[in-house]
Amino acid sequence: MTHAHMSPEIKAAPDAIADAFDGFMHAFDAFKEANDVRLDEIERKLSADVVTRDKVERINKAVDEQKSMLDQLTLKQARPRLSGGARRGRARRA
Repeated sequence: MTHAHMSPEIKAAPDAIADAFDGFMHAFDAFKEANDVRLDEIERKLSADVVTRDKVERINKAVDEQKSMLDQLTLKQARPRLSGGARRGRARRA
């Protein structure tokens, strides 16, 4: 008997998590672009422009906030639902 290669199960993410991830990726792409500009300025002038540095810091903060929101949504989804079904099952066994 041969076994087919089994890949891990991937569950569909709720829309809120997918939207949060899209927002995170958009913010991260903006961060990478602004940071590349900052690095180019550092290479040319040995320091970054103040405006560019502030832009990178703002985008970095937005990326951190998006990641925090995504982590919270993922954690919320991972928690088991509270229901009376488990208690009733235990009560019947007793």
